[in-house]
Amino acid sequence: MRTPQRWRSITELARHLAIEQQWIPLRKAATLYRVTPETMHAWVREGYFTSTHIKHTLWVSREELENGLCRKPNQRRT
Repeated sequence: MRTPQRWRSITELARHLAIEQQWIPLRKAATLYRVTPETMHAWVREGYFTSTHIKHTLWVSREELENGLCRKPNQRRT
């Protein structure tokens, strides 16, 4: 597996991989949903998806994104 950057330690690489299993960057999430980053950001603000900031980047819950593909439009998470 080729990584986009060099890791200073195995611990840093493991932390990065653990984060990516639970979260996905907002821009990548927007691409997967075929919407603009602005639309995805609006959905986060409106409560459709949980988000967190990691290293100055907004990340969205991977699980909620996957579940969102199965729910009807305009239906908030429960």
